[in-house]
Amino acid sequence: MTEPLLDSLLPIAAAPMAGGPTTVALARAVAEAGAFPFLAGGYKTAAALAEETRQLRSTTSDFGVNLFTPSTDAVNEATFAAYVNELNPEAGAYGLELDPTPFVDEDHWDEKLRLLIEEPVPLVSFTFGLPRRLRHLLAAEGGKPSTRNDHHSTGSGAGTRGRRGRPDRAGSSSRRPLGNL
Repeated sequence: MTEPLLDSLLPIAAAPMAGGPTTVALARAVAEAGAFPFLAGGYKTAAALAEETRQLRSTTSDFGVNLFTPSTDAVNEATFAAYVNELNPEAGAYGLELDPTPFVDEDHWDEKLRLLIEEPVPLVSFTFGLPRRLRHLLAAEGGKPSTRNDHHSTGSGAGTRGRRGRPDRAGSSSRRPLGNL
């Protein structure tokens, strides 16, 4: 039998929901119920995420953080402008004016990675794809996701022990840092 990836009493993880639904209070309640909590890193600054991780750390050491992976795809400006033109009549009905120039938002990616390197959490997940560097690491290892004791894709941490006395995911000496993703 394989050892579980998450150190929680229940085989349940609370999905990170960016934009407001996932709060520190919700993550605490999830942990207290015996499931694995996540904090949503999307749509917030690194400073706000740092404060949330510090607050959650005061009650549990087992939790994850989800980050939005920035797109590496170029935006077709003509297609974007055509889409804005389609939306303009409806936007105008609400007094809104849409900018036909694409805006690239990396959602404070570099700052959040730096935060999670300096103040590691046991598990990091990614929405909108794996970071380019991580894809290369996985391909070099046969395309397999990390295992409990080799969390290069998710691992960071201080090597604390989980609720059941096992070393948590972060305790592995073979983990790789999140840097250069």
